[in-house]
Amino acid sequence: MKLNQYYMLGLIYTYKCNAECDICIFSCSPKREEKMSLDTAKKLIKEAKDAGIKLIGISGGEPFVYYDELLELSNYVRKQQLALTITTNCYWADTYEHAVEKLEQLKENGAEHIKISADDFHGKYVSYKNIVNVLRAGRTVNVRVVLGCTVTKNSSRLKGLLEHIENEAFGNILTEISCYPIGRAKEKFNRNDFIYTNDINKFCREQGMLSVTPTGEVYPCGNICSFVPSRCVGSIYEQSLAELIEKAETNGHTEYIANNGIKPYFDYISKNDVPMNLTHEYTDTCHACYDLFLNNDIKYLDEILDKLNC
Repeated sequence: MKLNQYYMLGLIYTYKCNAECDICIFSCSPKREEKMSLDTAKKLIKEAKDAGIKLIGISGGEPFVYYDELLELSNYVRKQQLALTITTNCYWADTYEHAVEKLEQLKENGAEHIKISADDFHGKYVSYKNIVNVLRAGRTVNVRVVLGCTVTKNSSRLKGLLEHIENEAFGNILTEISCYPIGRAKEKFNRNDFIYTNDINKFCREQGMLSVTPTGEVYPCGNICSFVPSRCVGSIYEQSLAELIEKAETNGHTEYIANNGIKPYFDYISKNDVPMNLTHEYTDTCHACYDLFLNNDIKYLDEILDKLNC
């Protein structure tokens, strides 16, 4: 089996959001109107099941803005006997009772896992009390909860989040995610605000996940850093999901990165003094991949791939 065999389909259901966070790569806001239709999402879920995918992820934007549709999609995923995870900022959980009500409804319709976006930047729009309400409700209803904290050099990071949620964090997974200098974050922060690393010697951690935007573009990776034109495998309005999965799986770059990581590209470029447009400042391996494919002609990268495969 190829390392990049797809097991998850991520649906970015909408770019509309109750918040307008500085870190948002997609520049989501209450003003954005892009949204996937309910029928389209169901069609993709059914095609995903037929293609052997096991997990559906629904995110945004803020998918709870369309809560009734989210419930219907959750129920549809359950009927397809697939697992489901939903990403949210918890703006809807202003009381413990409301949090329990929503999680009970979601669980009854098949959702048993949510990921909460919680950090300094979301905290400007959503009270940390909402996060506490969802963590408590999750234990009551038995819905698994993961917290994702996006960080910059000067943010309070997980330490700051823990100061707000304290003991409610027990039994939950908390992760730090480096803010990417992309989208609104690139506009709002200076280059010195980002956390950079020289360590890109890692395999692709997002392999096996296919992503679909609200407007139907499909990307061969679960990380938003793959959302560059040269890596788009097509549109759901022009081809079936099975055809798009095949295009993703048989793409030479996608397969090579899944098996070898991104570092061999950079090693080859450095060793052979290949003139490439690179920033050489990366927050993680995914950001390095983004920089490589966004800022360089794909035909030159194809030539490098041919050399790497020799």
